[in-house]
Amino acid sequence: MIGSTDRTGGVHGRCERCGEPSVALREFVAVLVFVDHQVVGEADDDAILPATIESKLNAIRSVAWDGRGRYRGLFDTEDDARCFGLLVLASVGRDAKAQDVLSGEMKSVYERAMGGTTDTGGGLVPIEYARRIQRLVEDAGVYAANAFTMPMSTDQMTFQRRTQGLTVFKTGQNVAATASDLGFETVNLNADEWNVLALYPKSLDADSAGALGELVLMEIVHAIAQSLDTVGFGGDGTPGSLDVFGLTNRLASINGVDDGGGLVLGSGNLWGELVLADFEAVAGRAPGYAHANGKWYCSIPFYFGVMVKLMLAAGGVTAAEIEGKRRPMFLGYPVELVNYGMPKVQGNSQIPAMFGDLKLSSAHGVRENLTIDQSNDVKFIERQVAVLGTQRHAVNNHSLGDENDAGPVVGIITAAA
Repeated sequence: MIGSTDRTGGVHGRCERCGEPSVALREFVAVLVFVDHQVVGEADDDAILPATIESKLNAIRSVAWDGRGRYRGLFDTEDDARCFGLLVLASVGRDAKAQDVLSGEMKSVYERAMGGTTDTGGGLVPIEYARRIQRLVEDAGVYAANAFTMPMSTDQMTFQRRTQGLTVFKTGQNVAATASDLGFETVNLNADEWNVLALYPKSLDADSAGALGELVLMEIVHAIAQSLDTVGFGGDGTPGSLDVFGLTNRLASINGVDDGGGLVLGSGNLWGELVLADFEAVAGRAPGYAHANGKWYCSIPFYFGVMVKLMLAAGGVTAAEIEGKRRPMFLGYPVELVNYGMPKVQGNSQIPAMFGDLKLSSAHGVRENLTIDQSNDVKFIERQVAVLGTQRHAVNNHSLGDENDAGPVVGIITAAA
């Protein structure tokens, strides 16, 4: 298991064998999604909001601590979880008791997290916890885990990507060598401010700091990871997509809706009309360099509704293979199940699946600094404190080939009708 292990045996991170998020991380995400779904259809009823937050806190407690009270949460240790929660209460909620605890019994943990200082001004999250959030975002989100991560020290960064290698020539005696040049292209990353809003009850005290720390951390992680998947895969370049052009829309803008370049035209406009040969054509069109770390990217409904059906129909599958749980695979390559940003229902001229290496096609720039601020007025009537987490991110799907030659990511597109 890649990640850190706390003193009580809790493990965080991704499974080294299969690359999937740890059980604890999946449980945390499932808890938040489940509690959120309890209020579907009642979203306009503000009266249910406090109960929802209390439900989240209780659910977080059940996941972060086992039946014997042993910590198994998302921080390195229980003290780190409590310290982060106290930091939120002290610097954001202006809780004097929380500040006293940070300056007293939690002083050593607090100073370590703050890099030797105990200044809570400005709402700047200690870099140790900001890095923890970034690692968890990469564990929870498909795009963040697979795109090339570029730490940014400023809001703008430029780097070069190789587009052409050197050429080998045969040269005879007394003949000048033929020159060849490397080809490069500039990639720009412009970090924009991304905001995440989390709420907690104003009545919460320092004794609940551990659960609050877990809740605020997971809310921020889940929101950032979800947004990265949504815009990284399916963004249309508008402000509603945080001005990000996602992979599917970029492929369509380059290649149109016909076969060619980085798109393979499927055998029909319905998912059920796609055949195994369509997917073989996708993998076959991807350049050789995209295969070393190549993966399939699609939604859960598409994987089980199309890919699994094609595999079972091909024969040679035993009952044990059908019953057993394995990492999703297709045509010998891993499948990344994308919950946000990839189509979940069929449609005309749609790109429901892609194959390739996102580290070669896409860059995710992130400023490590994370700030938190608060407002007691946003949910004043419900006696809630709003926590606003702010971090700067940049997303650039920079290399997808052209209308003639495929880049490191190739998609399958359904027919227009």
